Parts: sequence; C-alpha cells; structure tokens
Amino acid sequence: MPFHFNENVYATRDDRGAVRSLQHRRQPFVSDTGLAASNPRNLGEAYLRSVASIHGFSPDLISNIYGSISPVPTDDGVRILFANEKNKHIVTVISYVQTVLGLAIWESGFSVSILPDPLRGTSSISKVRVNVEVKKPSANARCLNEIGSSLLRELLCIEDKETDLTVNSQRLLVYQYDSSRRQKGGHRVGLSSTSAAVDGDGVTLPLPDVPKDIKSGTYYVAREVLFTWPIPPFGKVHWRAFFEVEEGSVLYLRAFLSGAKGYVYLQDPVTAINGPMPTATDADLDPLRTLVVLPGISPSNPQALFGDYVKVGELSPPVNPPPTEASGNFLFHVHEDGFAATNAYYHVESLFRLMVDLGFDNGKLFAHTAINPGFPLTVDQSSINDTFGAFSLGNSTLTGSGGIIFGRAGDNSTVGIANDFRVVAHEFCHALLFEAVGSPNFAFCHSAGDSIGAILSDPGSEAPDRYLTFPWIVDVPRRHDGDVTKGWAWGGTMDDRQYGSEQILSTLLFRAYLSIGGGASVDGFPTWLETRTWASRYLVYLIVAGIASLASVQTTPTAKPEDYAAAMMHSDDAILGFDKTPGGGVAKVIRWSFEKQGAYQPAGATRPIKSAGAPPNVDVYIDDGRHGEYQYQFVYWETTDIWNRHTPDGALDHQTPFVNVPNYGYVRIKNRGTKTATNVVVSGYHVRPSSGLVWPDTYQPMTTASVPVPDIPSGGEAIAGPFQWTPTQLGHECMLMSVSALGDLSNIDPATLLPCAKGPLPDWRLVPFDNNIAQRNVAPVPGGGGLNGLAAGLNGKTFWANNPYDYVARLALDITIPAFLEKGGWRVTARSEDTGEVFTLAPRTGKKITLTVHPGQDFSAGDVHSGDAMIRVRTLIDGIIVGGMSYFVDPTLKKPAPEHPPCRHHHHHHRHHHCNDSDDDTDDDWCCLGRGKKEAECLLKSLGINGDVADCVEKVEISRVTVDIDLRKKDYC
Repeated sequence: MPFHFNENVYATRDDRGAVRSLQHRRQPFVSDTGLAASNPRNLGEAYLRSVASIHGFSPDLISNIYGSISPVPTDDGVRILFANEKNKHIVTVISYVQTVLGLAIWESGFSVSILPDPLRGTSSISKVRVNVEVKKPSANARCLNEIGSSLLRELLCIEDKETDLTVNSQRLLVYQYDSSRRQKGGHRVGLSSTSAAVDGDGVTLPLPDVPKDIKSGTYYVAREVLFTWPIPPFGKVHWRAFFEVEEGSVLYLRAFLSGAKGYVYLQDPVTAINGPMPTATDADLDPLRTLVVLPGISPSNPQALFGDYVKVGELSPPVNPPPTEASGNFLFHVHEDGFAATNAYYHVESLFRLMVDLGFDNGKLFAHTAINPGFPLTVDQSSINDTFGAFSLGNSTLTGSGGIIFGRAGDNSTVGIANDFRVVAHEFCHALLFEAVGSPNFAFCHSAGDSIGAILSDPGSEAPDRYLTFPWIVDVPRRHDGDVTKGWAWGGTMDDRQYGSEQILSTLLFRAYLSIGGGASVDGFPTWLETRTWASRYLVYLIVAGIASLASVQTTPTAKPEDYAAAMMHSDDAILGFDKTPGGGVAKVIRWSFEKQGAYQPAGATRPIKSAGAPPNVDVYIDDGRHGEYQYQFVYWETTDIWNRHTPDGALDHQTPFVNVPNYGYVRIKNRGTKTATNVVVSGYHVRPSSGLVWPDTYQPMTTASVPVPDIPSGGEAIAGPFQWTPTQLGHECMLMSVSALGDLSNIDPATLLPCAKGPLPDWRLVPFDNNIAQRNVAPVPGGGGLNGLAAGLNGKTFWANNPYDYVARLALDITIPAFLEKGGWRVTARSEDTGEVFTLAPRTGKKITLTVHPGQDFSAGDVHSGDAMIRVRTLIDGIIVGGMSYFVDPTLKKPAPEHPPCRHHHHHHRHHHCNDSDDDTDDDWCCLGRGKKEAECLLKSLGINGDVADCVEKVEISRVTVDIDLRKKDYC
C-alpha cells in the first residue's frame, strides 16, 4: 500500500528540513498481499520504497538493496543495501546501510520498525547522508590491507611492547571525520598503559595530531580495527579505532568502558530504612543484611559464586580471588570483600532473571553475549585497584557484554560499590545497550541505567529524598527531578549527551512511572506498595524493550530522544506484552512524559530549550480533571464532563438516569493539540453499575453508538450528543465515552490495530492512560436532607464487583467517606448475600454488592464541602485498584433522585379503577413504576378506603409479605 503523509504521521526533520524519522503507530504501513504481508524483510523493502520520495531518496539509491558490501573499495556510487534483520523481543528492526565505493558509511543508513499480528511498519529512522564525496584510496595505501598488532602499536604510539595487544576483527568503511569526536574525554593513559586516573568518563591516549590536510567534515576511507589491550586498573579493555587508509592517521578511538561514579543488600541502607552510610561501622551496617537463597547457583564443593547467568571472577586488578565456602553459606560482614562479591553475584544474576520475569527471552535479548564471552558472565567485585567506581565492559566484538567490574563505594572506603543495587542496575543497562546497539551508550545520552535503578528501588523506599538517584553514594549526586526551566530539558543547557542527558531521561522516565501507578501515595489508599511495584516493573519492561528494539549505532544510531520514545511506544504495542496483557495502553503516557521534558519542540524553538515541548498536532481529550495530561490518578471513573439528560435538551447539568426508558448522554471534547482537530467522532458505551470492568466484553454501545463533532480548533472545545441510551439497572449505570480524530485515535479505536483495542483488557489498564477515553461511575446521593436523606439515598444501593482477569482472584472492597461524615461517626459497609468485603471470584465473573449505611450525627447542607463530598467504594485485586463506584453527596439534593420516570396519568380524582381491567398493563397513563402504585390503589379500594385517598399514593415498597404505602400530604389524606 502507498504511504500517506497526514496528521497521523509525526515526522522529525534536520536543519535542512529533510525528514529524519517517521512515527505513525496510528497509521501503520501494511501489505494485504504477497510476501510482504507475512515476511518482515519484504515488508521493510516495501516500506522503504514507499517512503523513498518523502526522504528524497533517488531511484538509483535503492535500485539494488540486496547487493553485497565489498571488502575492498570499488567504483560504485552511493547506494542503500540491506544490512540485517533483528528481533530481540517484540519489534523486528529491518536495517539498511548506506554505502559508497562498495563500503559501508559509518553511522549511515535507514531502519524500519515492524510489529507483528498483523505485520505492520510503525516507524522509521533515516541517517542517510547527502552529498557524500570520498576519494578512492591508492593501491599502495598504508592501511588498505589488514594490519597486525605491531603496526597497530605504531599507529597508536603505544611504546609498551610487553602488554598483550590482540586484534579481534577489522574491515574497511567510509567515515566522516569529526575532530570533536576523535576521542572521548576521561582517563588519560600514558604511553606504557601503566597509569590512569579514575573519573568515569572514558579512556584516552596521547595521540599525535592528524595532518593538516585531514579536514573535519570530510569523508575518508578508513580501516576499522577492534582490538583488546589491557589498561590498569581496568584489566582487559576492548577498543575500536578508525585509521585513514592512506597514511594511517587515527580518526576515531574509543575504549569500551562505561562507568557510573559511585553506588547492595536487597536495597542500600538509605533506601531500606533511611539508614547508615558506607562510612558507618559493621555494627551499624550488618543488621540491615538479609539472608537470601542465592538464585541459580551451581552446586560445587567448596561452593563458588557461579550460576546460570553470572560468575564472580577476575577481570581487573587487584587480584583478589572470589570467595568460596565449604558450608555453602556466604556470611560476610559488610566491610568484607566477600560481602561485595555476594552482592555482585546476587544483583546481576537477579537482573538477568528479572528480564525473564518481565517476559523476555534471554537467549534473544543477550544472543551475542551468550556466544561471546558466553554465560555465565564474569563480574568482578573487587577491581579498579580498589578505587571508587563501576564499569560495564563490552565483549571483543563490541556486540554484547564482556562483564561488569566494581570498585569501592567511595574514596578510601572498604565497602564495595556492588552492595548498592542502584549502581548494579545502572551497569546492567550498559550490558543491554552493548547487546542491542553495539555501544554502551545511546547516541543522545549516557544510558537509561539511572532510570532502571531509581524506578526499581522506589516502590518501598524510605529514602528521605525520593528524587536523589543514588542516596547511599555521596559522590554521585545525580537526580531524577530535573527542572526544564533550569536547563534540564532536551536541547537545554544540561543536555550534554552524557550524565546530564541521563538525568533528563531519568526525570521523564520516573515521571512516566509515577503516572501509571508510582504516584500512589501512602495516604491515598492502603495498598500503595503493590501499585507502585506493578508500575515500576511495567515501566522497566518498556525501557528494556525499547532498548532491545533499537538498530545498531553503525547504521541508525538513536541520536534523538524522540526516537527512543518511539521505540518504547512500539514496544508497548505488543499483542501480549507485559504480564501477558494486550498492549498499546500506555504509549500516550510515554509521549507526554518526553514532551514535558522538552522533546517535540516546534520548528524554530529558541535554544537552549527552557520549556516543555509541543503536544501532538491533534490531541483531543475528555477532561477527567487532568486537562488532557497524565499525572497519576487512581480514581479514574469520576469524569463530570460526561453527563446524562432525561430529554435531548442539551442542558449541561447531570440527571440520574431513568431505567427502561430512553436517556440522552452528552460529553465535552477539548483539543490540547497545536492544530485543528478534524474528522472528530465520539462513541458512547454503558454498563450496569460495576467495578472491575473489561474492554470490550462488559460494555454495551449506546443506542446512538457514535456522534460526529464539528472541527475543534487548538485550545477549543465542543459538546457531543445527544447519545440515546436505555439503562436497565438501578444504581446509576456507568457511562464510557471515547473520541477519535484524524491524527489522534482512541486506544480502543479498531483503526489503530492496537491489541488493547481488541482486548480483553481491564479498564484500569486503559481509561487512565488515554485522554481520549473517560468514564463516569458517579451517582448523586442526598446531601441536603441531613441524616434521613443520605441514609435513604445510599442504604441498599447495589453494584457489581467483577474479576476482570482470566484467573481466580481474591477481591477486596475499600470504602472511604468524606471527612465530615467520618468525624460524625458515620460508617458505610458493603457485602454480597454470602460474603463480606473480601471474597473470591472465578475468572471474568461478578458478584452483586449491597451497601449498608450506619448513620452517625445529623448534618446540614452547609457541612458538605465540594472538595470532599465523595463516598468511594474501590475494588482491589492483589492490592491494585481495578475500578470502583463513587457516590457524590450532593448538598442540593434533599431526597433520593428518582431512577424511574414520573408517572404520566390524568388527575381524575373520582376516576373508578377496576383491579382486573384487561387494558391496565398497556395503558399509556401508567408508567413502569406506576404498576406498583396502581396495585396499591386497588388494595386501598378493596379495603374500603375512598378513591381520593387512594389517589394520594406516592411510593410503594414491597418487603416479603409486607406492603408499606406512603401517602402525599393533603387535607383529606
């Protein structure tokens, strides 16, 4: 199918205006026929050819994409060739490399991300260069042929002849020389490789200057050499170097170490109990140790720290043999090296196992590491000459992890930094990046390791400063609450592509974690820890899956934060993603969080950036109190911009629905996007009063299933309706509205092809994370009639509590009441016929719940405060809120709002009624509720009570065999 460039497509452009990326989850590229419909590689080719004109690719550029890269320079012009197909989790990435002279151009190419079932392209990145001009080297160029270790030492000016230097692989390529990127600042290593100062930013050599005729910005044929050369205090270090082939000048040099300045117990003492720092004694630190079963450990005698994924061994001096224990128990004091070794093993092994728990296949996620160097991976708890720091190593081909080395928690400290889980998580992220992109870093920032450590450590943290990333390591003052206005923005003054940028990334990823549940507060509800834990695992799943879906730095390095945001969003679209639930539900939260940190700036934005980015071109929403944004909100069913009317009069106040007769729903739609929203359509649904709902299983479309809405300008709003619908259940049925527009489809719109649109998906995983969807489960109860009014309106109210999952679940009901009622001694309880407030339900079943009011002191309408007037019944499963019902104590309401329409009959006070009239049941003068009234009037007449009194019947309540008849107040009543 042809690619259509419209409002559903988000494009980024370079300074020349050329398109550099396309993101279009809401308009996927699909093929209905042929191999492309079932083969990612062929779909990638079809996609490339379809978007070629958008990127300005000439026909010659893509004329033979399945040609081969040459090992030697040829006379070929500029081409794009297929490079590889990669699938480490959900997303398949098809990569193409740009070539000239038959050689690959470094960091130049095109990649497309493809999701399965149905196979569809959802984004692409172009690093294709224009105006590539390069001189073909001479036949006797110095580095045209492969070079050995002796020449390599000479070219790098390495005088040390004793230390082993091993060439691992080499090839020819084309490189655009950039003098500012020649080396990465950091450790300066002497010519003999015997000295280095640890500062965590890399390793450099004292290279000679390049000749004056080598110009920055010019393309050169270069020889890439991957080699291993040990550097004290790091041990074996893997390197990449580019040499200009004619003379052998060093154009590019990198040592693949990745360091985090600083940083286990189960958690560090500050996170665990706001406890002692590493400088404390064993007497203070030892009580915080936890005795655990070491996961995956292989039995041996004596027992070694050797497991399925990890072994403790030597990678870097000092030579400090890993501990072994005849007893099998590693019972060390905190200041002992054995404690650091045990923590290094436990934390890294546990992180590998966490990947499996989150749904990843480590055989795919770490495919290169599993081969080179192989599992178990070596970690060294005592390295870097026992100085401060930690580093993640690449393997010899820089395609996977080569191990992790840990030093001390501070200068002159005897406590190992591997004791801090947050530090270990940071280094583990570098292993993920090595495996996914062939580098320990993103192109746009250092890593996402700070984010993983902070988010996984947060749920039960007792640290006094929630936003200090490494609270136990005083020498690493990094944070994850960067203020955009103070430079912590993409494109801001702190965006340095290293640790500054990492703090920008950790700020926004922590915000996303807060939004999906990490923001659950201790005071908010009793099971905040379970909600935070779920949110932390989900967000880390998306971080890892996003990394796994990135293309290699050699073709399309992830140079912009928006590209990584797209990778995370694509990863969320998995058919059965995190915890085997249909995906696609939280992608909008991810986009919003990047936006709030300065991504997605409009064209021409003033630099440096000091403000949030722009919202999407079109962002229609139903306001649930968050103005279209995604701050955490655990009660997501109280949207008052959805309301009901008894007649299609368009009035703006809510009326309690009448059952068994047509009602009319309305909803207010707003647009926070930068452009006018067009093709706006709203869909309406209803369901009996319930919690624990499932999309789409439990929802019923309204009689008027959808309503078109006029175009909505940026910042504007419109009212959609009326939606005719007929509720059938007492207790105030729930209403759900969903809006879609061109460029902004609801997550339940079938046109998205999202798994969550098909379901089944619990609505707590859907409604709060998509501003296109909103829900109203709010019933007004009398607040202006004092004790009697509220008791009459709430006592006996019913709703259904459902289990939205495909497994047996234990439900609990949590009820909160306004402060003025609680202070007055009121209580509200809930139970079904055979259970209390905690019960078990089979998969996808429900139980009818009845509320009982235990009145306290009387009150007046003036005691009701608008900000605290909601009675909430929340349903929890495994400690997580899966829905609820809310009852608004309305001070303007003196008695229960009727849920039946008023009876329409003629007031003929002397009319004779016959209880056995055959036409009574079909008489239009009697409403459905009037039947009970009619029978009561007949009963009164049968008792000899005159007709005028019988006509005063107001309400009938039938309880077993007892009939209570209320009469209106009249002189003769």
